[in-house]
Amino acid sequence: MITPGISSGPALPSSFLWGASSGAYQIEGGNVSSDWWWREHGRLPGPPVEAPSGDAADSYHRYAEDMRLLAEAGLTAYRFSVEWARVQPERNFLSRAAIDHYRRMVDTARELGLEPVITLHHITHPAWFTRDGGWQAPDAVDLFGRYVEALSPLLAEVQMVCTINEPNMVAGLVASDGRFQPLGLPTPKPEVSESLLAAHWRACELVRAAGSAAGWSIAAQALHPDPDAEDAALAYAWPTENVFLNAASDDDWVGVQSYTRLRYTAGGLAPPDEAAERTMVGWEYYPAAVGTAIRNAARCAPGIPSMSPRTASRRPMTRVASPTSMRPSTPSPAAQRTALRCAATSTFARSMVMSGAATSPGSDLSPGAQTPLSGDRSLPLLGSAAARQLTKKIQIVEA
Repeated sequence: MITPGISSGPALPSSFLWGASSGAYQIEGGNVSSDWWWREHGRLPGPPVEAPSGDAADSYHRYAEDMRLLAEAGLTAYRFSVEWARVQPERNFLSRAAIDHYRRMVDTARELGLEPVITLHHITHPAWFTRDGGWQAPDAVDLFGRYVEALSPLLAEVQMVCTINEPNMVAGLVASDGRFQPLGLPTPKPEVSESLLAAHWRACELVRAAGSAAGWSIAAQALHPDPDAEDAALAYAWPTENVFLNAASDDDWVGVQSYTRLRYTAGGLAPPDEAAERTMVGWEYYPAAVGTAIRNAARCAPGIPSMSPRTASRRPMTRVASPTSMRPSTPSPAAQRTALRCAATSTFARSMVMSGAATSPGSDLSPGAQTPLSGDRSLPLLGSAAARQLTKKIQIVEA
């Protein structure tokens, strides 16, 4: 484990952020208007929840104490999420008191020397949103946009905003009716992926209008395919991960969150070796997965600039095309291999939030440069425009 202040390789730039991240529903407690709370208490369909959230860690009231612990540990950033269900507990009601609460959290982080990073959506939704169709409803993107717009005063107070945490996980949970799989992610329904992509792009417009840098963070699977399974692994990775990374090609930053690696054989996803060290949930303990995840993000979304307030405010706006043109169809394995081989691997990014690592890969590398990361072949870097032409699979229209 890399620890702040302990050198284990090339020196990191001074702008590198060491931090921790959290999800509001997991730590705040008392989120009674959330769809997961309703599921826990049998008011929405879905599988039983083994450990209902209840009061959780009571961080809604004890956030200052939590942040103080982070600062005393030597961390420099805290990514926390706004609970949509608190801000909008009913379709036609916005809680100004809830928005003010999260503004106080931003102030407290800064007072303690922590860079606040806000996540707008972290897995859970208002119960009314899920009840009315969730991401499959025709007005889902508009509803999310109105929520984000209501947060404009809060967005203007931070430099970095994550629109949706792990959208591939969100889409997978819709496909599996809320059930987690022991290996990998379920293949999302195309219409759900479309909604999430459109919601992300809409949120990016609003975040940038407020003067902040926009991106999202993807659940990385760190696939390790056998030689005879590379094509099949790419076909699996596109709808479950890479389409969401590719959609970040015009973002200000992209994040990866890595938990384990996944072996992919000719028969599909394979469990870890019997002798492998396991985590508490039974996944293989494999710290090098974060490197695999970062390199894959750099290949799928090359040329993203380094995170800084100056570049964020000048990023060109992107308008999405009509929903029928956004369908995330799977490119052929040959096309994906060509894109990945021609796109960039990357050094560690200038800006990062560890434990939910927000990275800006490939931002200051010139064409033809090579990466120093060990354990993976160095690939030639193209200019961002050329790489983007090869990797862009979702039709967008530049303003």
